[in-house]
Amino acid sequence: MKRICVARFGAIGDLLMTTPVLRALHRTYPGVHVTYIVGKGLGDVVSGLPTVQEVIEFDKSADVRPDRFLPLLERLQHRRYDAYINLQRSVKTVILGWGSGARATLTYRRTDRRDVAGRRQHSVDNFLETVRPLGIDPAACDRHLDFAIPADAVESCERLLEEIGIHPESPLLLVNPGASAPSRRWTSERLAETLTALKHQFRGHALAVCGGKGDDQALSAAAIAQCGLPVFDLAGKTSLKETGALLRRAALLITGDTGPMHLAAAVGTPMVALFGPTDADRTGPMASAPDRRRGNGLPMILQDRDGLACAPCMARTCLRGDQECLRRLTPERIVEEASRVIRGVRPVPPSA
Repeated sequence: MKRICVARFGAIGDLLMTTPVLRALHRTYPGVHVTYIVGKGLGDVVSGLPTVQEVIEFDKSADVRPDRFLPLLERLQHRRYDAYINLQRSVKTVILGWGSGARATLTYRRTDRRDVAGRRQHSVDNFLETVRPLGIDPAACDRHLDFAIPADAVESCERLLEEIGIHPESPLLLVNPGASAPSRRWTSERLAETLTALKHQFRGHALAVCGGKGDDQALSAAAIAQCGLPVFDLAGKTSLKETGALLRRAALLITGDTGPMHLAAAVGTPMVALFGPTDADRTGPMASAPDRRRGNGLPMILQDRDGLACAPCMARTCLRGDQECLRRLTPERIVEEASRVIRGVRPVPPSA
């Protein structure tokens, strides 16, 4: 194998969970040239990795026009790929694979496989199963995630923190309350309560809310206003690479099941990951690579599903209408788990 094309349009967390596949390809085929086709605006998720030699961003709306799609197919055909690995299994990625002219095509198939204890197969392992026909044994693969942070992103992140008043030596505690699905997103009231509890418990830490633009910014601003305490607002103020630098700078991240959670796992940030409607067996944070780990190196997963037959529902909106699976994760419990992580206590098994 000399040239391989991989396709997965998104999202951030999903792309990060495919990075063990990229490492496995390079370990099995040293010197292989990997092209990764990702969604528009997501190139930075995999750019800079030594396992990716070319990144192509595909706009699912604009790039399907013949005047843009046909030149892309010609570009792919010119590469003469030995294999096309479709990790998305959508109509567009299937057509790209067919049009690439690759000599072999491997296609991801989502499974609901469970082990003897009833735990679902993790997405990382599911992605690795896709490349088994290439002589790769998923059980022998490293499962940690990769993300590259350039020096300029570290510098711009440091400047931002200094500008808003966070001292370079101050331990930083980050809260990431947003998510693409409403069922996984905190309410401003619960976020305000949590920020208040964290501020009282960790008086020596700089406390900040992070996240993306739009909904995350509105949620952050509303909660900080309700909280009425000195909490820094970083929502929407960092690029993806800068967010990686910010997470690597943090002493702890408190987050839901969302892209920054996986990004934190990739850069080694200690965390408390809150799971309600989604399944931590399937999409929980992976342990960081040994050279990036801080603290005990194992993410703390907090969930409470006792008596909730609906959880995990995996739905984008709460079918009950009350987000009970998240409401059970009270500020007091979050603070308790955060204290355990900061003290370096080994995680306890999550509730069933």
